[in-house]
This record gives sequence, C-alpha cells and structure tokens, in this order.
Amino acid sequence: GRKSAIEKLPPIGTLDKAQRAALPEAVVRVVELARDMQMTQPIPPEWLEETAKQFPGSSQSLSAAQLQTLAEAASLHAQQFKLTYAVCAAGLERGGPTVANFLLLRAQTLPPYPEERRAVCAAAAAQLARQQRQMDVVDKAVELIADSPFEDLRFSTEQASTVVRKEKAERTFPTANARGPGYRDLLSAVLCDCPKCRRARGEPVSPVEDFDFDFDADPNDDDGELDFDAIIDQTEIPPDMPPEIAKLLFDETRRAVERGESLDSLLNRVFGPEMGFRPKRRKGRRR
Repeated sequence: GRKSAIEKLPPIGTLDKAQRAALPEAVVRVVELARDMQMTQPIPPEWLEETAKQFPGSSQSLSAAQLQTLAEAASLHAQQFKLTYAVCAAGLERGGPTVANFLLLRAQTLPPYPEERRAVCAAAAAQLARQQRQMDVVDKAVELIADSPFEDLRFSTEQASTVVRKEKAERTFPTANARGPGYRDLLSAVLCDCPKCRRARGEPVSPVEDFDFDFDADPNDDDGELDFDAIIDQTEIPPDMPPEIAKLLFDETRRAVERGESLDSLLNRVFGPEMGFRPKRRKGRRR
C-alpha cells in the first residue's frame, strides 16, 4: 500500500534526469503523505543532497506551504541546513503571513556561533509572528534565544522588517569568512550598551569602561572632578593591561584629583614611561 511505497524510496542512482528535477516536489509529497498517515518517514540523505542541487530550478513551482514542508524536512530529518537556508530564502521572497516562520527556520538553520545573527532573526520572527497571532512561532523563537545574552531582545515591526529585507538579500550559507549581514547598529539601538552587557554578548570592551566615575568637561577647573576624555586623550593604555591593574591606576587618579594634584603632575607620576604610558599630543577638545 501507500505505507510500503514511501518506506522503500528508490536509490538516487536509479532516477533519470526528469525524476531528479522533480525531487523537491517529490520530497514534499512523501513528507505530507507520511504526516497524513501519522508516521515518521526519514528522507534518505542522498535524496536531500540531490534535492538541494535541483531546488533552484523548481523553487517557483512550489507553494509557500510546500516550501515550509521542504525546509522542515531538510532541517529536522537530515540536518541539510544549506537546503533549508535556500528554501527559506525562497519563502521570504513570497512575503505574506509565512514570513515569520521562514525567518524562524533560518534562525534555527544558522550556526550557533556567533550568536548575534541567529538571535536577531529569532527576535524579528517573534515580532512578526505576534502580529499574525502565530503563537507557536513566537514560543519557538523565544525559546531559541532563552538563556542567552540576547534573551531580552525585542524589535519593533519596522526593525523586524529591516531584518527580513537583509535576510532576503543573503542567499549564501554563512561560512567562517562570510558570515552574512551585520546587525551591530540594530542591536545597539535596542540592547543595553554598558560594558557588562556588551562583554556578555562577546563584544570588545576597554578595561577603563568598567569604572563609574563622574568626569568634568574641563580638567583644569577647581571643582574636584576629573575629565575622562582628557585622561584618555593624553594616555596610551597598553592593550594587554589587565583590567585589575587599570582599575588600580584609575583609583589612584581619583585620589590624586581629590588631593588637588594637577593633571600634568598626575600623568608624570602615575602614567610615566616606566609604566608603558606616554602623553599624546592634543588634537583639540572632544565635545
């Protein structure tokens, strides 16, 4: 019967050119049939590998629902993520209410590291799914970034649409040398920019950014406050300096200012050549 027919899929080598070209639609039919019969039918890896080769020529003949079935089959049954990635691109091009699900599938397909792009796609999918009342997609998207540095990431509809636009344009599966679109500007608009949060997200943080001092615009006045920009402008901090050492130095800076010591004296005493520091030439005041 139908069950035995789908359990005995023929070897890929026995298929002729026309049959190979029809593989994307054939895989969809097999998956849908197995689903109707409430059975699990793994698709042979060689079928999906050939399907990936044939997909560009047949993507337009598949409906959005069929694209979704194919993407899920490639991802869930055989972890053929490159095929899922390509199918998601075609699905995103269709627009409409299925966009959120295709964006979620892309997030699930992306390599886990770096986390940034995967989190952005998941958060954008969640926002678009909320608009469509697709709560199953929302739940999966939120779960994907739970317990990560991006778990509180939320986008507006406009920001989510920006993500969709960028992902539609990105057809190539990410590699170490080509990771796809960057979202740093978008993230900086919605995430906390403090050193602790940036460090948790794997972003570079200067050691001096951890210090919470009150600084004044003028380093030469007598109000007892220190101009942080002036210190940075006149000081070169070795890149390999441990944060603990930098903190000790800046603690000493605060105490010196409280004693009324001049900025030049402080720099000469604390940031002298023997410590690996040297004054920079001033290029004008920062504002």
